[in-house]
Amino acid sequence: MHTFKYAEEVVDFLLSNIRMGTYDKRFMANLLITKIIPRNSVTTNQVSLFKKVVQKYHKQLLTLQINSVELSEMPWGLTIVPSSSEFTNASIKIEDGNIILYTPYKESFVKEFRSIRLMTWSHEFKHYVTPFSLNKLKGILEKVKKHYDKINYCDTVQDILKEVEIYASITCWNPTLVKINGNMYIAAINEPLYNATLEVDLYNQQELLIDYGIMIDENM
Repeated sequence: MHTFKYAEEVVDFLLSNIRMGTYDKRFMANLLITKIIPRNSVTTNQVSLFKKVVQKYHKQLLTLQINSVELSEMPWGLTIVPSSSEFTNASIKIEDGNIILYTPYKESFVKEFRSIRLMTWSHEFKHYVTPFSLNKLKGILEKVKKHYDKINYCDTVQDILKEVEIYASITCWNPTLVKINGNMYIAAINEPLYNATLEVDLYNQQELLIDYGIMIDENM
């Protein structure tokens, strides 16, 4: 019969006796190496994740006559400190020309996010990082919003999102012939193109407009 006094003993036991998934095993090993052995404090977020991981392997623990819920509730001998909101919520910031992403551990996110290779994981700083570009920021936001409800943005990212919101309702980004209230217009036109098409009959010379690189609205 296995007996445990502290959660730290549970971590060591799981690593030695339970077949865990890659990311769960990595999390437990990280706890052992960076927190338990040097006797550093653990965060409330790490404690919460520890409980989830332990209960995830209830079937294997049951074969060893161990209750996974009781095991997950073992007290910690280490000091428990509140997690910073930067690590309990997803956090995106732009700093020194880079996009930096912090996320609480979630296996589904890690698997999907690493497969698209938008960012590089920094083992030293425990965050994802990549040189800034709008396309990368868009892709990162889409994936993070899919997996996390609460996301913190730095002021720079907030300013970008506000500016993008202004253009959310715009449907034409390239010069396009459109019909509005029975009248023909070239939407998203620039000054040189406007001057070049002043004499073009928008109703009867649409082939000529195409020669100028003007698109025709699909609703026409």
